[in-house]
Amino acid sequence: MHNRLHLTYANQSDQEYLSIYGKAKITENRQKVDDLWSSFLKVWFSGKDDPNLALLCVTIEDAYYWDQKNNKAVTIFKMAKAAITGEKSDTSDKGTLNI
Repeated sequence: MHNRLHLTYANQSDQEYLSIYGKAKITENRQKVDDLWSSFLKVWFSGKDDPNLALLCVTIEDAYYWDQKNNKAVTIFKMAKAAITGEKSDTSDKGTLNI
């Protein structure tokens, strides 16, 4: 069975992003379901015992983050300036995370 996954998180209002690669397995830890359950999940599931509800345990192998240093208008301006002048523009903070 193929268990590789790629998770992406985005906080668009602050232009912060996280990309995670790893392996997943389904866990049937009922105590964890009880710990994590909230009424918000009733939008998708009939309850904690819904047969379509599953928990994934993810083993992270690699993670990468990036966020914009400036607001969108400044970032677009710097990108346009770099395109016109040929100068490299540093518009974000980025790197890998050691897990």
